[in-house]
Amino acid sequence: MVDRSQLSRAIRQVRVNANASTQALTLEVFPAEGDISAVLSLSGSDMGGNSASAEIPCAWDGPRRKIVVHHRHLMELIGAAGAEQVELLVMPDTHSRKSPILVREASQVLIAQQMLLDWNPT
Repeated sequence: MVDRSQLSRAIRQVRVNANASTQALTLEVFPAEGDISAVLSLSGSDMGGNSASAEIPCAWDGPRRKIVVHHRHLMELIGAAGAEQVELLVMPDTHSRKSPILVREASQVLIAQQMLLDWNPT
């Protein structure tokens, strides 16, 4: 569970340095210490070595997880969500397929597909 406006700001901050050909952002969620249960870290880097990152608090009770997604698809996903608190659901990946990212609400289910971590366009 993450605040939609904080996530939207973080995406806009980091996407500036996303790779021009993939537009990929890496989201990594991991347990935190102190008053928050977890941290959602967003990062992007381009072919020139420039990078940007942002961290926001979130609620997460699973293991450390890394997700790569096209920044525009993620913005559209959370933009279509009606609630201020967005629940991002990700199932375990298989050997041949990355699981999609889901946002489930009372009246709709929103989906964005992950990108492969090792995909390298030529």
